Amino acid sequence: MKTTNRRESILSKTEYDIMSIIWDINHSVSAREIYDQLPEPKPAYTTLANEMRMLFEKGFVDHFKKDGEGKTHHFVAKVGRAEYVRKAMHDVKRTFFGGSLRSMLSYFIREEEISEEELINFLHEMEAPSQPSPEEEGQVSTNKNTPSSGGVGGGLIN
Repeated sequence: MKTTNRRESILSKTEYDIMSIIWDINHSVSAREIYDQLPEPKPAYTTLANEMRMLFEKGFVDHFKKDGEGKTHHFVAKVGRAEYVRKAMHDVKRTFFGGSLRSMLSYFIREEEISEEELINFLHEMEAPSQPSPEEEGQVSTNKNTPSSGGVGGGLIN
């Protein structure tokens, strides 16, 4: 992702919500289609237009017009969810933990009050041969709370 300054590489909550819709749809999408998928209370349509302009200026989306559709712009993601999350987590590690993965993991273990048993189970899972992801098996889940969807209770990588 090419950006001109660090601030541009971070998405606001609203921008992330919009990008999640685009990532989930996984093909070109109109602003109207994005607007229709936003949760209530929906912002004004002009607010969405401004957010889309900012995402374009930050390099997260590109836009084009389809023949025969008048002024309607269609948007596509230029930055994938996995790429964005990788960069964001790297920024968190660098900014808040001095670049130390150990410090970052220690923080989350303490803050989330992970028990010794949970930690041992996690370490055993990490040592086990990796299993194919649902995407690799062609079984992508539509559940918004799965680790691959970025929902609650899991990672953000798609």
